[in-house]
Amino acid sequence: QIRFEHKADVATLLGLIDEKLRDELKELYAFRNDIHLHAEIQKGINYELDMSLIAYRRMQIFKQQMTDGLTKHGLL
Repeated sequence: QIRFEHKADVATLLGLIDEKLRDELKELYAFRNDIHLHAEIQKGINYELDMSLIAYRRMQIFKQQMTDGLTKHGLL
């Protein structure tokens, strides 16, 4: 795969676009990548929060069932 930055450089060398446009396109492409990274990070954070909440709820159920079981067998 050829990076976009290199494609823009080659287009400039071939005289297809000027340097100003090349630089602006590179900047826009970098912004685009940043937005995608931010979205993926946000998805990851949301996933971790969801999993943490599920784990917390399951531990509450686990704790209650363990307490009930130990009490039932006279161990508490």
